[in-house]
Amino acid sequence: GGNREALERLARYILRPPLAQSRLERGPQGSIVLHMKKAWRNGTSAVALEPLDFMAKLAALVPRPRQNTLRFHGLYAPNARLRSRVVVPPEQTGRAPCSCGPKVPST
Repeated sequence: GGNREALERLARYILRPPLAQSRLERGPQGSIVLHMKKAWRNGTSAVALEPLDFMAKLAALVPRPRQNTLRFHGLYAPNARLRSRVVVPPEQTGRAPCSCGPKVPST
């Protein structure tokens, strides 16, 4: 049924690699060439990097442990001018938040 197809599509999306191997190749003198899906405005369609530079750029994309990686863009961004039209403000009770729970250490 439709649910099975949707589940399979979701699984394929989640399990896909972050970078398609078909877009990578070994360049001259051992460089790594990354071919873009779309050319940049200046016409660049591929970037050649030294292996260590390539690995450094990939490593920079991996979040640190326990780091919040949720990002909001557009109207949901914290500084969006029209955010108040789409986000319900938290309930204002005039009371201090409950202090009965365990303290969470700041990092």
